[in-house]
Amino acid sequence: MNGNDNLVKHPKNEDEEEIEVEEESSFEDNFDEDAFKGRGSSTAAKSKMFKFMGIILIITILLLIILFVLSTTSKKVYKYSEIETVLKNAAISYFKDYPESLPQNEGSIVEIDSSNLVAAGKMKELSEYTAEGVVCTGTVQVQLSGGEHV
Repeated sequence: MNGNDNLVKHPKNEDEEEIEVEEESSFEDNFDEDAFKGRGSSTAAKSKMFKFMGIILIITILLLIILFVLSTTSKKVYKYSEIETVLKNAAISYFKDYPESLPQNEGSIVEIDSSNLVAAGKMKELSEYTAEGVVCTGTVQVQLSGGEHV
């Protein structure tokens, strides 16, 4: 038994043919080739995605610029121990450049003021290391003890 045996063929009327022709033409008129191939909607989605990613990129760059500007304009306030370290390192650098200023006799002490270290270019003014309105002064004392400068 053949699968085509159950089919019954009916003769077509002229009206039916016209309807079929009209259906075919309306299908072709409404047929969007790009949408059928998946290009129309994916192109729009890609465009929206690129715009969204561009906006995120621009916002990120602007945020980084703002943070950079804020970090360069804001003043760091040092702790007391950090200011001591700055003074000590500036004095060490100063005495490397001017070893004749070191104490020469056992037990003698040489004292250098922060203003002298600033003038020698070894450090910034102490007001640069403290909060606004805080006045700070400092000195470093070097003593010759046991043949070493401490």
